[in-house]
Order: sequence, then structure tokens, then C-alpha cells
Amino acid sequence: MNGSTSCDRRLDRPTHDDPFERTGTTVKTRLRRKRVLRGAGVAMTLGVTALLSATLPAEAYNGQGAATYADAWALGRNGNYPIFTSDCANFVSQAMHQGGGFSYIGQNRSSTDDTLWWASWSAASGFRWSHSWSVAQDNFYFLNATYPGGWQQGTAPGSASYYWTPDAVVTGDLLYYDWQSDGSLDHVSMQVGWGTDPTSGWSGNYVDQHTNDRRHAFWSLRPYNSQWASTTIHFMHIDSRNR
Repeated sequence: MNGSTSCDRRLDRPTHDDPFERTGTTVKTRLRRKRVLRGAGVAMTLGVTALLSATLPAEAYNGQGAATYADAWALGRNGNYPIFTSDCANFVSQAMHQGGGFSYIGQNRSSTDDTLWWASWSAASGFRWSHSWSVAQDNFYFLNATYPGGWQQGTAPGSASYYWTPDAVVTGDLLYYDWQSDGSLDHVSMQVGWGTDPTSGWSGNYVDQHTNDRRHAFWSLRPYNSQWASTTIHFMHIDSRNR
């Protein structure tokens, strides 16, 4: 499977059946929504593991901590979270939460409300999650719809081969990929540092991702993306005030 077909939102389903169906909405339409203040309450989970119980607020979102988690799990799966056949958004959500200290919002409430972001486990129902946790486009909506959330930092073409992402995009931030530049985001990765991509040999900022699983891949995915000519990349800085 090449890099451009790996995490289409229409294929973003768990290894078990996803009980939720969604209606598609373009980025441009959904971004007209007003940012809303994000609740900071901590909810309880009946999970069998502490990793899926509500996390106590961190001092601030820790991008380096998120990147450390991403590096540890870029080529593997953490069984304490749901696992998807198309796993890109689930992977960065884990890194944001478990590594970066970004607290769940509205845990075990609506799965389709993109102002909420959560995953949980219970003996009665197994794993549950919000679309904003598991789907790249909904994850993008979540960071745009909440405060402090995230801040868009422009776009780049899929053909980009220059070393650096925008200055405001730092370790632990997210890159979203629209393979067809049609306003529907298909894939997400996390920026984790800079150096040389060990697979392609390209140098610059690099990312970790799932589906396809890559560790320290050149940020634009140009060496891997068969649809690079039609791809648009959206940059998202995650506000450090998220707790």
C-alpha cells in the first residue's frame, strides 16, 4: 500500500465493526463554526487499564512527550487503546493524550460531536471512542472548534521538498494530508523532530505515522506518496495551554 491511500477517512474503521456512521462535510464548511470554550472536567472510565481512564490535567500540552510516545509506538500497536485497520488519527490521538497530557473532553458522551475527544473501555461495551479521536478530518475539526485547541499554520503542496515546516509548527504538532485537494482530509501524522529520514535519505523535519507505519518520515511524505502532485498538507499547531 502506498502512502497516499493509507488513511482515507472512508476506510478509517476499527478491526472490529464501527457502530457509528458519519456524514461527510468539507473542511471549508466546518471551519465556519465558531470556536467554543473547551470544558476542562475530568470524567471517569470503567476501563481495565489506567491508560484509558481520565487523565489528570497536565501543566500544559507537552509536545516533546507526545513525540516520545509517537517514536515508541510508530512501528507498533498499544493494546490498551482501540486498534484500527486505518489507524492514523487513533495513533496521533494516543500520542497527544498519553504522551502529551492532553485530557479527554466529554468522555463517554457523544461520539459524533467534534467538540469532544475521547476513548474508553468497559467490560460491558469494550472500546468506545469519538470520531474526533479516530478520524483525521474530525480530529482537525476538533482542534479548530475548541479553545485553546489548535491553530492552523497554513498549507504546503505534496510536492514540497524543502527542509522545514513553518516556524510555528513544532515537535508534537500535527500535519493533515488531503490527497486530492478536495477539502476532505485523508491522513494525519505528528511532527517529532528533524534529521534524516532513515528510509528515503531526505533531510528536514520528520513525522511519525500509522497506516502506513513510518518512523521519522520526511514531513511532506513526498518520497512515499504516489499522489503527491494532487496533495495539500495542512499544518496545525497544538496550543500549549491545553491541559
